[in-house]
Amino acid sequence: MNISQERIDELNILIHVEIAPEDYAAELEKGLKTMQARANVPGFRTGKAPMGMIRKMYANSMRSDEVFKKLNDELYGFLEREKIQFLGEPLPSELHPDANDWTSDGEFKFTFDLGLMPAAEVQIPAKNDLKAYKITVSDAEVEKEIERLRKGQPSFQEREEVGEEDSVFGSFTYQPEGAEEPTHPNCFLPMPKVQSAEAKQALLNKKPGDVVSLPTQGLFADAKTNSIYLNVPEEGLAALAETVEFTITSISRMAPAELNQGFYDSVFGEGQVSDEEQMRNRIRESLQGNVQTMANQDLLTNLREWLIDSNPMDLPEAFLLRWLHAGQKKDKSIEEIRESFQKDRRYIVWEVLRTKLLGQHEVKVEGPELMEGVRSTVVNRLVRAGYQFNETQLNDVVARFMQDKEEVRRIHENLLEFKVLEAVRVGLNIAETSIDSEAYFELQKA
Repeated sequence: MNISQERIDELNILIHVEIAPEDYAAELEKGLKTMQARANVPGFRTGKAPMGMIRKMYANSMRSDEVFKKLNDELYGFLEREKIQFLGEPLPSELHPDANDWTSDGEFKFTFDLGLMPAAEVQIPAKNDLKAYKITVSDAEVEKEIERLRKGQPSFQEREEVGEEDSVFGSFTYQPEGAEEPTHPNCFLPMPKVQSAEAKQALLNKKPGDVVSLPTQGLFADAKTNSIYLNVPEEGLAALAETVEFTITSISRMAPAELNQGFYDSVFGEGQVSDEEQMRNRIRESLQGNVQTMANQDLLTNLREWLIDSNPMDLPEAFLLRWLHAGQKKDKSIEEIRESFQKDRRYIVWEVLRTKLLGQHEVKVEGPELMEGVRSTVVNRLVRAGYQFNETQLNDVVARFMQDKEEVRRIHENLLEFKVLEAVRVGLNIAETSIDSEAYFELQKA
């Protein structure tokens, strides 16, 4: 086995690999013997076919498997041993196409193109225009959140007469087409959704037991809604009389939850909050924490973009275009790849900067940190999906999630990026401004 590198310029090298017969012969013979013992060849008992026949049938494919296995191991082993920092992946050289004879046990030669990572160190300017925000939350925002939580756990209160915000329950009589007997559907009329001014006027201020004449056409926004609230099949609406006698059986209004211990327990957990002051403090802390997390993440995003803008660099662009074209999932031309390269270029520049910063700051993500990152990701996904879960169920989901290597790798990369950006941020003099959450959101829209 012989492997060497040839420098083309500051950003491109060639990797030459030579694999001699003795590098793969032993494994090839071992594989052929295993195949001979298992092969079911017509005219021979299992395992009794002549080796010459086995070699003729399988040697070429097995040889190529062994050669490429040796090639892959040696190529990436060499890059690691020589500490070569590269971009993308090695590509078969266009100037040195494969001329190997794959039908015999000879020497195999390969040449790869490889783009190098620029050698320059990361430049961090002394001055920056970055801004950090310390988030505060107004009393109005706290009250708005309380109302949202109360409306999320409403109660129905019985009413004595119909108002604009009430829901009216009752029934009327009609005879479906082809039916022998009339039917008395129980229906539900939410006043805010009633479209007919005539119907609203007829219902307002009425009481349970009252009978009112209601129009059946245009009662709600469309036929489907009419069908749902009148409890009549959509195809049966046409059989309704223009006006029906509607008997009110009950009236109710959906009211926000009362501020009591039951409400506190349902929102914060049993026994966690016992009065309004504690509730407001907890809500303020939660709102402030959520927006502060967003503000911190926005700062790190802006820091990353600032670092990219502050570090213009040359890249092995011809190589990278080939690499992006070779790895595409869609059938794009090299011209289309070139057009989108400017966006990809910023991503690649950041990967270069991040790699160098990780080394400079000796940033690592240890096992417990990764596990906590996975756990936090799982909790966020379950909460967003509306699932209720206990500790045992959470542990089971986390254990299954850990089996997804790609997801775990992505979380690991995100943690590395967060830590390296945080390490850079600590060393910078970034102006901090106090701002309330509403003003911060308006600022983000600008």
